[in-house]
Amino acid sequence: ICVVLKDQSVDLPEFVAWHAALGVETFYLYDHGSAPPVSALEAASMLPPATKGEVKIHVELLTEAHIAVHPSKIPQLAAYDSCVASHRAEHEWLAFFDVDEFVVISSNASFASSSASSSPASSPSSSTPFSAVPSFPLLLSNYEGAAAALALHWSMFGSGGRLSRKPDLALTAEAFEACLPRDNGNNRHIKTVAATRMLDVAEPCLGAHHFAYWDFEGAVAAEEEESDDDGVVAASASASDTISSRPSPPPPQPFAVDVQGDRIDGPYSRVAPGERAPKVPHAPAFLAHFVLKSKEEYAAKMLRGNAMKSNKGWSFFDEVDKMSTERCPEVAALAQKIKATNKI
Repeated sequence: ICVVLKDQSVDLPEFVAWHAALGVETFYLYDHGSAPPVSALEAASMLPPATKGEVKIHVELLTEAHIAVHPSKIPQLAAYDSCVASHRAEHEWLAFFDVDEFVVISSNASFASSSASSSPASSPSSSTPFSAVPSFPLLLSNYEGAAAALALHWSMFGSGGRLSRKPDLALTAEAFEACLPRDNGNNRHIKTVAATRMLDVAEPCLGAHHFAYWDFEGAVAAEEEESDDDGVVAASASASDTISSRPSPPPPQPFAVDVQGDRIDGPYSRVAPGERAPKVPHAPAFLAHFVLKSKEEYAAKMLRGNAMKSNKGWSFFDEVDKMSTERCPEVAALAQKIKATNKI
């Protein structure tokens, strides 16, 4: 997971431990000016004893000089592009989340047939008891080869009227259950888990939510047009781009799909032809987005600023709280399963 953070050392251990319990092995933390710096924290303090030796944490300083040379001049995009350039070769998948976003997997949910894949996978519930903590890598394996990325939709949470975080509630997932209705337009937004070989390294990050992907089939077609009659690639093509170096067929499609296998272009799902509203699937997985937390914590969030340079005020807080008319207890239920493993 690649993540950008600033002055979030209180929340960081839960974020790391939660995803480590789901099977994430490596975290790349881009510190945008935290005081004290994240590098001053011992890795052991971010993880409970049960995860020692299983998880790697890399802290990188995101400096203003680094941001200044990035085309967007936006901290989050500069960090994401750096993460892709430096670490894509080390992993099959890279996820791009914020510290207030938590992957939630329904271990008893069936994986639906994918319109982007000819071989939809079966549900992990056939081999994994519902009482067990679900596996993020197992979830991703169901989308391997289907598309360039898995797009996880938000489920946004409100403050639940909390003025401050109750000290007896150790986990965010237990403290906040008030959420927006699933079909609320704000939940159309997605965050990306990209298949690294599909990321277009020239300019991978198009925004905080979506990326550019390499079109292997289009590249092969272009190579064949440049080839002579004997099939030799013209000198203008680099050796690394020859037809013989292309991945084994069939290559993934150059776009993201949601958990139901439907194509996602851009930062959010759109209204399909003939539909009145966009689909916002939350099964078998979604991203719990604790965008507000308590009023006290939201005030601190406004003070530290936003890595996308799009700070929101109290009107946003009030609007999200007003829309949080439902309860979403499944996140707290998953928290209980994770706590039972002693990994959080």
